[in-house]
Amino acid sequence: MASRKIITIVEEAPSASIFQFLSGFTHIKVKELTPPPPSKDVLGFPIFMHGPPRVILRQRKLPARLLEVVTNLVLTPDQRAQKDAHVLIATLLACIWPETTKELKEKGWITTFSQVTRERFRVKHPFNLDFALAALLAMPKHLQSERRALEVIIAMVLTEYKKRISTDHEKDFSFEAHARRHALLGYRIERLLRHVTARAEQEHVIQQLYNSYLYAARYYEYSLISRESLINDGVLFKMYCRASLFNAHIESNGRVLDRVSRTQMPQRESVMFFVLRDSALRKRYNEDPEYAEVVKSLVRVFPTQARS
Repeated sequence: MASRKIITIVEEAPSASIFQFLSGFTHIKVKELTPPPPSKDVLGFPIFMHGPPRVILRQRKLPARLLEVVTNLVLTPDQRAQKDAHVLIATLLACIWPETTKELKEKGWITTFSQVTRERFRVKHPFNLDFALAALLAMPKHLQSERRALEVIIAMVLTEYKKRISTDHEKDFSFEAHARRHALLGYRIERLLRHVTARAEQEHVIQQLYNSYLYAARYYEYSLISRESLINDGVLFKMYCRASLFNAHIESNGRVLDRVSRTQMPQRESVMFFVLRDSALRKRYNEDPEYAEVVKSLVRVFPTQARS
């Protein structure tokens, strides 16, 4: 039933101008820009695993580490990006696979590892991995091995999360199904919002809409990173773009804009990252020229990364 209902959503193709009605809501602010995940999707205990992925991090001997400290301010952007990637990978390994802590300390990638660090990186919901996903999307393309390692780590944690939440709910959990559910709810709220006049109610409905579209976009991303097999109806990517475009009307201070803020939009390179991992989309793209043109037009809506 949900699949049939959601098909009607894409009759209005997402574009940068579909939210013109927001010009009547610029007096509203979204109060919670980083809402917590749905409470029923949060695990009771953080994820710890055995059997870490094979990630090769070079030995950092003491002289080299001291030299890095001395020359840290003169590292090239590429060197700094690689070092930051290695530190992030090592920290995630130590937090999710505690058995790796000793080896990583010996190699010099983690020096102190307090309970505070573990608390910061504990994963009870995929939202706790968003910082790692953001780092993956921002990582320079020349760091291919680091990108692969980080993506593998995130995918393994997402897969483990699905197993545990499925056990808790006593039914199979699907990121795709949740993305569709939140997208459909967001679309319904969007239609309702146009008819809300009381300011207090407008603030409440705008927050609900922002949350629903944020959840839809995130769960779609998780479904692709964890390599779920998606339904080949071409809907989810359009809804992902719609959700991203709506939330790009919310400024970093929460103020609702009557136009898209390019700084709040995902980069085109990030959108393509997910397009390339959506096997259902790519299959239909290759089989349906009309759909291929729709995908191209949607991708072009997003800004390209500024080149230095």
